[in-house]
Amino acid sequence: MRFSALTPSESLVAQMARLLSQGVYAGKEEQVCEASSNSCVASQHEDYFGHIPYVKYEGPDTRNPYAFRYYNKEELILGKPMKEWLRFSVAFWHSFRGDGSDPFGVGTRLWPWDDGSDSLKNAFERMRANFELLQ
Repeated sequence: MRFSALTPSESLVAQMARLLSQGVYAGKEEQVCEASSNSCVASQHEDYFGHIPYVKYEGPDTRNPYAFRYYNKEELILGKPMKEWLRFSVAFWHSFRGDGSDPFGVGTRLWPWDDGSDSLKNAFERMRANFELLQ
């Protein structure tokens, strides 16, 4: 089990990024404590996107739904690889936090990584899901 205290100079997002970059999300249990309240949570990571294969370029004639047809990250365009022109990003709130609600009705999305609470443990699960997708 790992103990990580949140220091006043380190934001929660920075702490999550540091822990996740160290491989914390790779099926290990950890204990995370919030310095201001001395409360700790134990967290065990689930694999949310393991059933989806790595998406790679296969060309315009591929029948693979998990393949790029036109995006070839190594193809040079005006002297730079395509991956430098077209960088992927994710709107965290809409993709991992939002429930799909709008002015016309209540939310319709239920995420397997979100238990609906504002707990520190739930925040870590959301970030783990995000980092897992972005690999």
